[in-house]
Amino acid sequence: MPPHMFNADDRAVSPASAVMLMTVISVLLAATVGGVVLGAGVQGGDDPSTVQLTADIDASADAVTIAHAGGDPVATSEYEVVAYADGAVVDRTAVGTDRLATDERVTVDYATGGDHAVDELRVVHAPSESVVATDALADPVRDFGGWA
Repeated sequence: MPPHMFNADDRAVSPASAVMLMTVISVLLAATVGGVVLGAGVQGGDDPSTVQLTADIDASADAVTIAHAGGDPVATSEYEVVAYADGAVVDRTAVGTDRLATDERVTVDYATGGDHAVDELRVVHAPSESVVATDALADPVRDFGGWA
């Protein structure tokens, strides 16, 4: 090639392009790694709180004793005792307004549902409608005008 085809000023374009390309690649790589590391830190935080509640039913007294067996304290206002008869809800009774800590108990009186035979009781977390504890009554309770 003739020498007049190459200009001395053209030689710097190639190294400058390489430097810019490497800078862009480094910034993109750093952003990707940073996003993965910081994103994992946000998502992989503490485990969600867990609560272990148990329900002990005294059908003769129309009462459920709820015991907190472990986990974070809970607001009892978020829980209900739900009575079922033949798969239908016949009563919803709020557990209370206090906080319940580990090894504490609360007793809730439930309505037997009038003429319906209550055959199952559930302790339900009301905001999410998730069942915390459930128990089927061996001898369904039927309430006729207030007499059990």
